[in-house]
Amino acid sequence: MNRTAAFAAVLILTATVVDAQPTTPAGAVDAAGLLGGITPAFGTSLRPAFGPAGAYPADESRLAADKDMSPVRLNLTAALHATLYAPSPGHETIVIFSPAPPQPRKRATSRVDWAGLLTEQVLVDTIMHTKRIHEPKTVREVVAPNHYDGYVAGLKGYFDHGVRWGDGDGFVTNNIGHPIMGAVYSHIYTNHDRACARIAYGDAGYWSCMRRATIYAAIASVNFEFNPVLSETAVGHVGKAHACVFGRCTGEGGWSDFVMTPVGGMGIRIAGDFARAKAWPVLDRHLSGNVGARILSAVIKVMTDPSGVANAAVNMNFKGALEPRPAGRRR
Repeated sequence: MNRTAAFAAVLILTATVVDAQPTTPAGAVDAAGLLGGITPAFGTSLRPAFGPAGAYPADESRLAADKDMSPVRLNLTAALHATLYAPSPGHETIVIFSPAPPQPRKRATSRVDWAGLLTEQVLVDTIMHTKRIHEPKTVREVVAPNHYDGYVAGLKGYFDHGVRWGDGDGFVTNNIGHPIMGAVYSHIYTNHDRACARIAYGDAGYWSCMRRATIYAAIASVNFEFNPVLSETAVGHVGKAHACVFGRCTGEGGWSDFVMTPVGGMGIRIAGDFARAKAWPVLDRHLSGNVGARILSAVIKVMTDPSGVANAAVNMNFKGALEPRPAGRRR
């Protein structure tokens, strides 16, 4: 046996052993020891020839089918041996390497679960309008004929008399209730943003999450006031009854909601997260004894993070609703 035949036999044996290893991808020979720097160009004397089932017949029809295969790069040592030792006259050495199948690409996953977010938003809005629909002023507009004209009149009421701050609601509603609602909106967003779920005050990325949550709260506030299906303007025609006489305006429909809901909501949300991270662990250490102490602790927690507790109530998931959440511990 000449040296070329011996070298080809070694290559065939090596490829067979490597092909039998369990870590090799199906349908391909692991060329880890043969991958390297150059692609051989040996004319017709040396062609790629190792397959997963052994050597293929050296007929031209099979070789033509293998022309579309990706070339396998041999390392420098294998290339030098192949060029130094030419095959014997009348013999042709055929070496076939099957290329490894391409690995499937991972599908990109959206950071925000929009379906879950919109579902929770509709749930919250429905709860709020269910409460509103029991108010006499809302009932009068809901049962009135020509609903569409009432909606258009409500929209015009926000703009006909210029920009006005008051909307006819009381101080507690505008300056406490609406900010708490804005903080709930921010929770709706962070519940479904995978980077912000269960984030705590002091965690890396906290302020970025609060910025996105506040932007979402502003959008949700506009939606709650103006959308044509489930809004204050659609259900109850808020803004329609607003009137101004000698510069003094009364009635519903003002712009305070568009500011106090997202901006005040951001303040209440951050204050609640700060309380969970810093104050609640102290409460648990000092008010964890008798029943009275635990009740007092729960009351303080609800007062310091009302939006967090409201978020738990909306989702009917009270697990961890009254537990502290210090930085670095997501549960």
